[in-house]
Amino acid sequence: MPGTHIGHNSILAANSVTTVGQVLERDWIFVGIPAKKFKKNYFFEDGLEDKLGHVEDIEALREKYEEIYTKRYNHLKLKERRELRKEKKEEEKKRWQP
Repeated sequence: MPGTHIGHNSILAANSVTTVGQVLERDWIFVGIPAKKFKKNYFFEDGLEDKLGHVEDIEALREKYEEIYTKRYNHLKLKERRELRKEKKEEEKKRWQP
């Protein structure tokens, strides 16, 4: 929108809209309609190089980056989740039976 001020290292998410004259504070990620603070933007934080270290192998660098910044979730299908839940219930029954 007109008059919006975007602060240093702040991010406005895709499909988000600001209000007229809204000020987006520095180092924050903004989402929504109207744009609201979502979370701190740590991407430009000092010390990233120290955390990653000096790596000449690109694959090793990618692994370190993913270890630090990304979380991997195994998305199970509905049938697998039901089976897992059933197994847990059976284990609990066995645990509490005399």
